[in-house]
Amino acid sequence: MLNKDNQYSLSDIVSYMKVIDLRNDNFCLYGEADEGLKANGYYYIADYPDVDDNDKEVYHSNSEKQKITLFIFR
Repeated sequence: MLNKDNQYSLSDIVSYMKVIDLRNDNFCLYGEADEGLKANGYYYIADYPDVDDNDKEVYHSNSEKQKITLFIFR
């Protein structure tokens, strides 16, 4: 089981998704802001960003600490 707010290799994420065969797991994939998605990369699984009263996205607290950015909505 993949837990939100943790980092996993992309291969672990893909393998897990194949095993559970879910298409609506409600998570986002976060990674280094200056990198593209890499097969040997490590990425954070976290919740969707919130939206404030001004329609601005408010990102997961680890994204600011780790200097990571949203890659994929799932």
